[in-house]
Amino acid sequence: GRQPGVSVYPNAAQNNITISSKDIDLNQANIMMTGMDGRVAKSITVSGPSGMRDETIELDGLSPGVYLYKIETKGGVYTGKLVKE
Repeated sequence: GRQPGVSVYPNAAQNNITISSKDIDLNQANIMMTGMDGRVAKSITVSGPSGMRDETIELDGLSPGVYLYKIETKGGVYTGKLVKE
């Protein structure tokens, strides 16, 4: 079967990213972005309609560099690496 999952794009990003899922409800998801120094650069909780599949996040205030992201959803935790230009 296909893997349920979450994609983050564009990567590398400039002004914002979109988190998109095929079959996971992103409402109330916790999204945390951590710099390579281990400091939390951004932490938000998505609020929207139940069953939402896409969320756009502004990256204003983030310095260019590499960040680790963690997306905690009702359907699991997804992690990855994001480059901010």
